[in-house]
Amino acid sequence: MTALVRFILRAFAALFGLAFAPVFIQLVVQKSYAGAAVCAVIAALCLRYAFMPRKKKLRRKSNVAQGVQFTFPETLEAEGPVRSRGRRKPPAPLVDNIWPAKHGFACEVVGESHYQDALTAAVGGPPTEWREATVMASLVCETDNPHDSMAVAVFVNGGKVGYLRAEAARAFHERLKRRGIPWQTTHCGALVRGGGTARDGSQRMYGIMLNIQPFN
Repeated sequence: MTALVRFILRAFAALFGLAFAPVFIQLVVQKSYAGAAVCAVIAALCLRYAFMPRKKKLRRKSNVAQGVQFTFPETLEAEGPVRSRGRRKPPAPLVDNIWPAKHGFACEVVGESHYQDALTAAVGGPPTEWREATVMASLVCETDNPHDSMAVAVFVNGGKVGYLRAEAARAFHERLKRRGIPWQTTHCGALVRGGGTARDGSQRMYGIMLNIQPFN
């Protein structure tokens, strides 16, 4: 429908609706309330069509990145409770239980000093000099841990290299529940680095940081 035709139809609707005003008044004076009600409804519909603002159609724009390669699948991770129409919107599923590699190596692992052999194997050499390597880490819920049933261990190439902090482990369990995969093993990118000699002459150990959404 062209703009000119639409304008003509709206003009006629406005005139037609206003024409009912004297008829409505006359019916009210004559106490013909049923006819007045019908007249009022018809006039309201005409005026509504004449003066109702036009709804604009929204066009979705899609930006497609071409020629870009990702080390890990780019999936969306919920930053918190996202609500739509009063209900929590479920997050997008993880691909092969791999967390998206978009947060940088900002998540700390603790207890690495007890697992230097596994970290040495992961980085590919002893800590006689500074080394670093990007690896894939597995986050395993240790439900049978005698000290903490909510503990989350970190493994690289099948060897344990540390744990999430206690508060981070509990937040991680909540994140798994929101995903609908409680207690499941998931994976993320990780950076193993360290080695060399410190200023005081001591030997530096290896540490590991995870590329996963930080736990607040």
